[in-house]
Amino acid sequence: MQVFDKSGMHIHYRDEGDPQGAPLVFSNSLGTDMRLWDQIMPLLPEGLRIIRYDMRGHGLSDCPEAPYSMGALISDAEALLDHLKITSCVFVGLSIGGEGPLDGAHLARLKALCDWLNPASFSEHLAWSSHDSAFLNDLLPLPYNAASLTRVASHINQVQETLGRQMLLENPSSYLAFDTSDMSETDFLRELATQTGCGLLLDVNNVFVSATNLGTSPQAYIDDFPLDKVGEIHLGGHDEDEDDAGRPLLIDSHGREIADPVWALLEYTLVRSGPCLPQRPPAPKLRSKAYRHEPAQLFSSAPCA
Repeated sequence: MQVFDKSGMHIHYRDEGDPQGAPLVFSNSLGTDMRLWDQIMPLLPEGLRIIRYDMRGHGLSDCPEAPYSMGALISDAEALLDHLKITSCVFVGLSIGGEGPLDGAHLARLKALCDWLNPASFSEHLAWSSHDSAFLNDLLPLPYNAASLTRVASHINQVQETLGRQMLLENPSSYLAFDTSDMSETDFLRELATQTGCGLLLDVNNVFVSATNLGTSPQAYIDDFPLDKVGEIHLGGHDEDEDDAGRPLLIDSHGREIADPVWALLEYTLVRSGPCLPQRPPAPKLRSKAYRHEPAQLFSSAPCA
């Protein structure tokens, strides 16, 4: 049994999979323990470092006196990551594209975590995930128009000013388009980067998923994408389905290997990005087994001068 000591309190965890793989951390929900994820484990791709732990008061972890504040639970996660020497992580949940203001308390906790981890980059999706007091476990789309542009730019400025660091904004996977949009997604992202100084995270799988679902050209999207603003490129797997009319419907699930058309679109992108991506691995390595598993964050890039 793997246990670490946090100021006299013992936290039970499991550190499994490839020790050199990308870390994937699972925490249990209230009233459960790490066994909650047992049925998920066999479905995960190979090559990941998988960490599970029992929150305080759950499973085989110690049960200090309640109640447990959110700050205490976050501190436990920080201590575990520190113990395991994990310094890279991804955050979802700011609701950058939401109608309402950003959650100041959440943003303050995020700043504390970023200051502690000092990650190489911080990114968030161009999407929204909350409304009033409701938080939705999804990344929902927004129309691309002047009103959305003003709101999202304001949110990005608030995040960057609070964190004291540049953020990267990721292109979403889309399943519908809004009649009220009067800008393309690429123009919307370009304008946001220009107005706020944020960088962009180009998810090539999301480009392919969106183009398939909306009946557009993924190559044309890449041709119009502001590659000089890109700070990272991501790849992932997707599931194949069909809509009610029998048309192809792709789901950005990260639950399968990266599809060959997505690898081809990456190669198409690299030809156009040229020296903007100096840290990319050699082309043969991209198709090695290690890079065929997702989630795959293949490289970071330095924007063109």
